[in-house]
Amino acid sequence: MKIGTILFLLLLGLSTLFSYDDFDMDGVDNLHDKCPNTLFSELVDISGCTIESLQSPHHFDLIVGVDYAQTDYRTTEKTDIYSSSIQVDYYYKAFSFQASTSYFDSTSSSFKENGLNDSTLALYYNTTAFNKLNIKVGTGLILPTYNTSLSNNNTDYMINLNLSYQLKDFTCFGGYNYTQINDDDINTT
Repeated sequence: MKIGTILFLLLLGLSTLFSYDDFDMDGVDNLHDKCPNTLFSELVDISGCTIESLQSPHHFDLIVGVDYAQTDYRTTEKTDIYSSSIQVDYYYKAFSFQASTSYFDSTSSSFKENGLNDSTLALYYNTTAFNKLNIKVGTGLILPTYNTSLSNNNTDYMINLNLSYQLKDFTCFGGYNYTQINDDDINTT
């Protein structure tokens, strides 16, 4: 084979390689894609339009946080508080389940205390009542994982209602939360 033929074939191969553009990676060239910007999790037809979504109805979130606070009031001594938290959310269609807990370390010149804060388990249902009005109702338990000598190691119950409404570029929201606290009454004299 002559060197000219080899160069011609090489240039032809490279031009073919770089002439195919598919920005949304759905397998349809941009010149023929009638539905550009389809999600990667969608099955498309020969025109690049969605036939079926391959997304699972199951979704998970894992949220980890770290916090630092310092109190220095005139009536209390200076206290440094470090805390770390973890929250796991599971979503299935209109339902969601949430579990969360946190660990704290509180230090001052006269005391040091650390341990788990109370942990929370909650179940929510999310629905759209009207065109842009979103309603979320939930119930949950606050588990007494915080170790204390104040007789407040009982399970608490909570319910909540949250509303949000999309108004052009703004979202208006409000809610009501109620917690039934089941701590034991103690008398101090």
